[in-house]
Amino acid sequence: MTARPDVVVLGAGVSGLSTGIRLAESGARVLVRTAAPPARTTSALASALVGPNLSPPGDPQRAWTDETLRVLGAEPMPGVVWRDGTLAARPAGGDAPARRADAGFPARALTGDTGLYPVRGPRIVVRNPGLERFFMEAPMAPAWASILPHGDHVVLGGGQRRSDDTTPDPAEEADVLARCVAIEPALAAAEVLEHTVGLRPGRAAPRVAAERRGDTLVVHNYGHAGNGVMLSWGCARDAAALALGAAPPA
Repeated sequence: MTARPDVVVLGAGVSGLSTGIRLAESGARVLVRTAAPPARTTSALASALVGPNLSPPGDPQRAWTDETLRVLGAEPMPGVVWRDGTLAARPAGGDAPARRADAGFPARALTGDTGLYPVRGPRIVVRNPGLERFFMEAPMAPAWASILPHGDHVVLGGGQRRSDDTTPDPAEEADVLARCVAIEPALAAAEVLEHTVGLRPGRAAPRVAAERRGDTLVVHNYGHAGNGVMLSWGCARDAAALALGAAPPA
């Protein structure tokens, strides 16, 4: 007979799986429940750029990012590579950054959190014409340019607007391509391999907290939006600690 799990993790995106790993490493019996397999989650569509840490001192997201950077730098991770590139900041007085904060968007219905909303994000994949350096425009406005090489292909972005529509939009694709070609002309003739749209779980700030619901301890770890990968191992550390009855690191 299979032993009863100590913890049930809902969701198999980057936040759910990293939290499950940390719980299992602590000796807990973990059961992961998911509406879709990992390859079909929003996390699987992520450009997954981690670093640098731009959160201000004292913001929990700074500590979570530091922990993720520590883990990715210290532990072998399949698919993780180090790349040089350019983070291009907007001039002073430009668009203010939208706070981007993966139990994912279904957490809204599960928890009743009306502060959680869907953020549409297009993902355009083209054949790599020979690029090795990344480019990322910051801070994130409703539309920006990002060029992220992944071996034989390049992931192009980006955009963010409140919407639960995941239908690819040819006009949006053309806009993304035009902005990226203006930065890197070599992309002008690149073959488009894929165009998909994911929904980021937007929130004023990620929620990592515990609450009692009857006899059950519920630990929340959601609302990371476009920073799910960036915050994953730090949030997983704290969420696992809360689930096991320990205080997260200060």
